[in-house]
Amino acid sequence: MKSDYDLFVVGTGVAGAAAAKKCAVAGLKTAISDMQVYGGTCALRGCNPKKILSAAAETVSRSQALKGKGLGKEIGFDWRPLIEYKNELITSIPGKTEDGFQRAGIDMFHHHCRFLDRNTLSCGDRKISAGRIVLACGNRPRFLNIPGEKHLLTSTEFLNLPELPKRIVFVGGGYISFEFANIAARAGSQCTIIESTLNPLRHFDPDLVGILTRASEEEGIEIVTGMSVTRIEKTGKAVTVATENGTELETDIVVHGAGRVPRLDELDLKAAGVEVKEGMVVVDEFLRSRSNPAVYVAGDANGKSTPLTPVALMEGLSVAENILGRGGKPEYSIIPKVVFSEPKLAGVGLSEEQARQTKLKFRVNFQDTSSWSAERRLGLKAAGFKTIIDEKGEKLLGAHILGHNADEVINVFSLAIKYELGSEELKKAPWVFPSVSYNIRYMVH
Repeated sequence: MKSDYDLFVVGTGVAGAAAAKKCAVAGLKTAISDMQVYGGTCALRGCNPKKILSAAAETVSRSQALKGKGLGKEIGFDWRPLIEYKNELITSIPGKTEDGFQRAGIDMFHHHCRFLDRNTLSCGDRKISAGRIVLACGNRPRFLNIPGEKHLLTSTEFLNLPELPKRIVFVGGGYISFEFANIAARAGSQCTIIESTLNPLRHFDPDLVGILTRASEEEGIEIVTGMSVTRIEKTGKAVTVATENGTELETDIVVHGAGRVPRLDELDLKAAGVEVKEGMVVVDEFLRSRSNPAVYVAGDANGKSTPLTPVALMEGLSVAENILGRGGKPEYSIIPKVVFSEPKLAGVGLSEEQARQTKLKFRVNFQDTSSWSAERRLGLKAAGFKTIIDEKGEKLLGAHILGHNADEVINVFSLAIKYELGSEELKKAPWVFPSVSYNIRYMVH
């Protein structure tokens, strides 16, 4: 039987948009659907709006650090106008996203989708069949299974708060909590992060995380580790957060920062014969479902992915290449990651622990750089780096940075690792001076 479409994509974030547009331009009859407004989490409810707020926090931090050193007074937060400015910057994204799909000849639906069989979806009140189906439906906060969980605010709700309360508790010690707490603390809120393990930001270098943690605590952020939240209770306008040691903390809001999981439970994957293991679709090296080769997964739900926007984009393009018969395997070995805290924390390549698990001989350069001029001229009190270098070939294996412009400098290290540049090549490069990138020559010494 002839299908309604050659390709049907669920989700309009970077992964779904990349796959849909590439296939449509190549001549496939393509459709896309999203139950939320078009544009995806990153553009509308995550990376972009968060970065607007973190930029304000960075400006406030600089003014605080340089008060009396050329600046006459501190700059303060004005939360409501900041949220209005954030909304102004992202309000055009859904319309521009739809315009892009329309120009590519892609049919658009605004409905929840679920599988009826291996090649058929229910989309609103329509049944739609497709030769290939791409799942790029993003993620949601994971269920914590604790009493009072309904009182947790999501990251989306935090980003839309019309007023910032005086007291905030963040459950979980990952990206979301550290980024939002660093913003809220500089806006005057009393912030507490509660992490169930002993290691917050566990995907980053622990030595640099230690420096960031101390800097956050100096900013007034309380960080509690090795402690699980057991109950959340709302009484009037206040919220009580109880932990496993019997402590009860009263706050104004509680924000969910304890991880996200793929948004798969609404798709009825069993009807499509799509195998799921530990909450992820089981896929082959081409991101195709092992149990139903008509289904591809790009983004957070394929079991291979890291929930980062550049990875989702790479996977969306790889899926399109595979659907078009060109073959394309995503490359996961070099994925830079950043926490947009204050200061920023970044890493790429091997961690020190991962390097020790290899048979390579390597050396580690680790230094607290808070006394360096690049940091002092900005008034930063916390900065550092760690690089892992192969002793035999002097090739860079991993780089980890805490400090100003870490989100930009890490891209240089990503290229260096990808193209196997040696430490001597990095030292001899004519870096601009004075700049943070200039210090790369000392980081690989």
